[in-house]
Amino acid sequence: MARSIVLLSGGLDSTVNLSRAVAETEVHTVLYFDFGHKAAQRELRAARNIVAKFGNVKLRTISLSWLETITASAMVDSKKRIPQVPGFEALDVPENGNDVSEYARMVWVPNRLGLFVNIGACFAEAEDCDYIVMGLNNTRGVTSPDHTASFFQAANEALQNSTLTAPQVVSYTGAMSKAEIVGHGHEIGAPLESIWDCYGGDAKMCGRCESCMRLIQAMEQSQQAEWWWNLRTMRPHDTSPA
Repeated sequence: MARSIVLLSGGLDSTVNLSRAVAETEVHTVLYFDFGHKAAQRELRAARNIVAKFGNVKLRTISLSWLETITASAMVDSKKRIPQVPGFEALDVPENGNDVSEYARMVWVPNRLGLFVNIGACFAEAEDCDYIVMGLNNTRGVTSPDHTASFFQAANEALQNSTLTAPQVVSYTGAMSKAEIVGHGHEIGAPLESIWDCYGGDAKMCGRCESCMRLIQAMEQSQQAEWWWNLRTMRPHDTSPA
């Protein structure tokens, strides 16, 4: 059986990918990355709860404290507020012709996913693992280039030369929309009840940041909104334009 390293943020996409990896591979290690972001403790708590659902799966936290010192991202900077999205229609609007949206740019952390993949590759090569599994989706790929198929295809080409064992970057959900990932997660019994998919670190998910809004939209499109809000003891926000 193939062996894998799984990158887990505690969110929807990576949780569904972990569930698939557990079912289809021998998961050697699950990696969580703490780069000083506001949601770190909430995400880590979610990651621990998610991993616990699978029994004998090892979770390792990687501290990247230096990363927070070189970014002005609202995800990290305590002086900046996490940007709120006025409505679903604003999610996929590129900024001034650029492929990266205004909201994605404000929370952008320099080469974050590229760094995560390469750290995963270090573990994969050292532990003789075949795959580096990560959560991607084609919904966010519209305005975030590091969530596209071309991103992990390019990463695989680079790993051919930067490692001796050439582990492959795999995303079981990379070709799926967020709504499709929700449905797939339910079908395979992924522990969606434990996820944290917000850029903030408050007691409840804010329901207004880009990550929350994409999740809410996906839940509504997949007809799971009522289940989600009841589960999180939250109420849906007004998603109409401000």
